[in-house]
Amino acid sequence: MDKQPIELRGFSGRLLSTIVITLTVLLPALSARADQCMLIPKQQALAAMTRLEPGDKIYSLCELCGEKQPKAIRIKTIELVNDPRTKLWEIKINDRGIDLAYTYVRSKDLNDRQSKSTIETHSQINLSIIANCPATGFTPILSIK
Repeated sequence: MDKQPIELRGFSGRLLSTIVITLTVLLPALSARADQCMLIPKQQALAAMTRLEPGDKIYSLCELCGEKQPKAIRIKTIELVNDPRTKLWEIKINDRGIDLAYTYVRSKDLNDRQSKSTIETHSQINLSIIANCPATGFTPILSIK
């Protein structure tokens, strides 16, 4: 049996190469926000929830996705949702699921020490650290002015 190359009519070899290269570059970037700590065990979710209250300002920053500046989010609503398929839990802020690995909350201990000095910044700690959720590719503590 002779093996014949597959012919894609209307596509040049150069175009196909460009498509393959583009997908090779884009797919890892799209999966970089791989929800490291989005669906989590109940114990981790409850630990994270102790640091979230309506009215709080939190920050979102996905460095793996190429984001350079944290985005401020004012908490209006918080919800803890169980995923029956996985039996894991998701925290929703303002009706959107959050990934703890890309979420920062005010660090109480660091800010207490800073308030005794003349520093005008607020330290934000990554929520995955507080919840003890293993994650990679993030800055543990941000200083927000």
